[in-house]
Amino acid sequence: MNPKKTRRGKIRRYVITGPPGSGKTSLINELKKSGYYCVEETARAFIKRELRRGGDRLPWKNVEAFNKIMLKCRIRNFRDAKVGVTFFDRAIPDFIAYTRLSKLVPEKSLIQATKDYRYERIVFFVPFWKRIYVRDSERKETDAEARTIEHDLQNIYAELGYTLIMVPKVSLDKRITFIEKVLRKLS
Repeated sequence: MNPKKTRRGKIRRYVITGPPGSGKTSLINELKKSGYYCVEETARAFIKRELRRGGDRLPWKNVEAFNKIMLKCRIRNFRDAKVGVTFFDRAIPDFIAYTRLSKLVPEKSLIQATKDYRYERIVFFVPFWKRIYVRDSERKETDAEARTIEHDLQNIYAELGYTLIMVPKVSLDKRITFIEKVLRKLS
């Protein structure tokens, strides 16, 4: 499928989401190589910078401050989408799951943003895959927390009216082929 060819002048924003360490970023990187416009996960880069400077706007220290910054980034990313297909490594609804994991109630601005900034109805969901999951300095969730996030993400996207398409646990090439096949059906 030619990523540049789409309904004339239409922006199609597709989310690739799932729990930490499920292979979303690898998918995004491969889709980029195939010529798609992709918006990378901004949280990981921000966390690295915040750790280097010794800041506390981290999801495990100050989730409210972290979410405010990330929400602004997500809204900016949403607005920067290009004509044609744009893939997002996570999206605004993901913050609700992370907020709940921290035992906090999502702020009204976050809830409103999920209504104001709507992605394509179809969301590509990459499930937890223990075989590829790795914890590191930016990804601190345990397997159990990753599975909780997975469950919450599924519920949140469904509550918001999105349809989840489960991306199979297969090789990266086969995952790309699967996504492109779904896109062809949607065109």
